[in-house]
Amino acid sequence: MEKAKEKIVITGATSFIGLALIRQIKNEGNGAIAVIRPSSSRKSLINKDVTLIECPLGELAGSRELADAARGCDIFIHLGWSADFENARYNPEGQKQNIAYELDAVEAALRLGAKRFLAPGSQAEVGVVDVPINEFTKENPLNAYAEAKCEARRLAYEKASYEALPFYWPRILSGYGPHDREKTLISSCIRAVKEKALIDMSGCEQIWDYVHVYDLAAALLSVARSGKENTPYPIASGEGHVMKEYIETIARLGDHPALLEGIGKRPYAAKEPMYLVGDISGLNKDTGYKPAVTFEDGIKELLSL
Repeated sequence: MEKAKEKIVITGATSFIGLALIRQIKNEGNGAIAVIRPSSSRKSLINKDVTLIECPLGELAGSRELADAARGCDIFIHLGWSADFENARYNPEGQKQNIAYELDAVEAALRLGAKRFLAPGSQAEVGVVDVPINEFTKENPLNAYAEAKCEARRLAYEKASYEALPFYWPRILSGYGPHDREKTLISSCIRAVKEKALIDMSGCEQIWDYVHVYDLAAALLSVARSGKENTPYPIASGEGHVMKEYIETIARLGDHPALLEGIGKRPYAAKEPMYLVGDISGLNKDTGYKPAVTFEDGIKELLSL
């Protein structure tokens, strides 16, 4: 007998994580329902064979189109998190909107009869650390964005658990890959290599843990399917390397050694984190997740695009 296909809703579907999730879901033979904001300039990135719903954040629960397309869905993944306001990371009033959107997403999942609800948290919730982050690392939010993430988790879990909706909240550390934001360090370095240009960087002495977005997507689905409820597993590769080593790899694979000349040309940002590594042993034990894409292979793919 053919295995029953899953139906999975993804809000924020044009983000690079959303696009990777759609890729993973389609590769598994399951059905993806992509929810995007009506004004999205990245709409064309959604595959034509994916069910597409245009709906503003905050109106998910009342969307008849979403209800018709996604009733009885297996997993509802809420990636949507707005930054459409000034000084987003430090704007408490703006971030309050995202808490309301989170609760509306839970309500939408309940109305759809979803079997599971997953929303990703962030490493920002635990603040500055000097040891690997695991699912037991305590919250220590240091800005409005991080505080909103912590509050959204608390309130959304309370609402979901009251209605017996399984709730999952893994924390994403630092992903990279196709369709990522242009201003990230990895994206900037890839662009510089292709253009044989130079960019100014910090001293690149940070110890960092980069996970490819394809592995990130696989981890999120693994948590939703077999993780423990409301457990903030860190989504990472599980390996920390000096940032300079990552830059050296990009320069070598892109045949652009001059890229390294930009290291140390700008100061570190105020309170810039110098250590970000995930301990994924608990995630592996509970879900079987293991990263599959090496940093070299991930960079080779980006250089080929």
